[in-house]
Amino acid sequence: MRDTFPEGHGLSASVADGLVYQSEGRVSLTDVQYLALESGVAQAQSMLVVSPTSTGKTQIGLWAIAEGLLAGNTTVYLVTHR
Repeated sequence: MRDTFPEGHGLSASVADGLVYQSEGRVSLTDVQYLALESGVAQAQSMLVVSPTSTGKTQIGLWAIAEGLLAGNTTVYLVTHR
């Protein structure tokens, strides 16, 4: 778990405040979430996130959707189901 954002993460204040889990007043990011932010998910970079269950993939998708909508973009979020 990481308790800080990566430098230049790109999340707007409204998304960071509303959609990032906090514990004891500090952000709480999984390693996968940290890497996605570091790779530009909040800055309109397309990416495929593959990781085990309960590592925060859905939250990464929500961040991308929220930032895209704030920027006036159309967003698509694809999820497979068995």
